[in-house]
Amino acid sequence: MPRGIKKSVNYEEELMKIDAQITRWTKTIKELQDKKTALLKDKEQKELLELKEVVESSGMTVHDLIQMVQQPDTAQKG
Repeated sequence: MPRGIKKSVNYEEELMKIDAQITRWTKTIKELQDKKTALLKDKEQKELLELKEVVESSGMTVHDLIQMVQQPDTAQKG
């Protein structure tokens, strides 16, 4: 006993629907990537500001901090 008549597929229509979905999702992905980039930039700026405030409150300059960080730690090598 046949299960029914197989519905004919309009391939062009289905392909157009798929292309429209791909376009929509591609746009959404781009928007999310832009949002992520902006958020990471904001985070970095906040962290830099916090670091600057800590350095300034300690009485050091950025140059002093750079020298301190780049200086080899002789106490650990002994």
